[in-house]
Amino acid sequence: MYNIYKYPILMIGGADLSLPQLSRYHEAPPLPEEMELQRLPSSRPPLNEAQQQIEAEMTAMSLRELQEFATEIARPDDIEAARDNEDPAAALRELVLSWLVTTNEQKDANQRAIENDWMELVQIDGNNLRNAPEIIRNNREIVLAAVQQNGLALQNASNYLKNDREIALAAVRQNGKAILYVGKVNDYLFLKEITLAAVRQNGMALELVGDLSLLLDREIVSAAVKQNGLALQYILPSRLIHWFTPLPPGKPDAAAAASAYSQVVSLNIAIAAVKNNKDAMQYLSEEMREKVSRYMSL
Repeated sequence: MYNIYKYPILMIGGADLSLPQLSRYHEAPPLPEEMELQRLPSSRPPLNEAQQQIEAEMTAMSLRELQEFATEIARPDDIEAARDNEDPAAALRELVLSWLVTTNEQKDANQRAIENDWMELVQIDGNNLRNAPEIIRNNREIVLAAVQQNGLALQNASNYLKNDREIALAAVRQNGKAILYVGKVNDYLFLKEITLAAVRQNGMALELVGDLSLLLDREIVSAAVKQNGLALQYILPSRLIHWFTPLPPGKPDAAAAASAYSQVVSLNIAIAAVKNNKDAMQYLSEEMREKVSRYMSL
């Protein structure tokens, strides 16, 4: 028998299959009755790259080899009809290629149906994404729909999509604390945009900012306290001090942490925090409390 293992690569909708697997993957569909084999080249859709490779390999096969090849996937009556054609070799090649195209279309249709089902599920509850297979968690449209419904669904997205700007923004705009699940990227402008969007949605998301330069960015701090004045607690010297501990672990530089705090918390930021929530006054230095009190009494 002809050794079909020498033709190992075949792409069916995105899955790599060896030719002997084809008969197990899908039953051979019948050819449309109105489609005569000799007219197949002009009636079937264009071949994809993998199918073109198979076509080229079959061109070098003998009639016997083609018949053995076709036997793996085609129905006996279709093979018999191909053999009776004026050009049986061409007919057998078209029989196999038509099967590949039909199977690929069916696979695509099945995949679309699966994607539609998952789209409905994540639109109901974005957290349903956690039960999805990897191919769905890497589907941009489905993941975007999930985080728009629940920003925290970002934790279940593929690592690749966690770095997607549109998806990350959609997630933190729905829930600022989704910033915890944004991918690690070395792009300061990207991270600042995401951080601003997060604290504008939930000022308390400032607690989750993992970059000192962003944490001490006045624009970010101002946006956070305007949304929730209590976010001021996350830049207290006692919170910042771990950023000012030398490596290897040494004595924390409390003076540096206090200096960083005083440089960030301007009078405008202090006033904005207290206007939003009077309890934010407790997170101000004594000197700043006096200034804010004088301003508020005017």
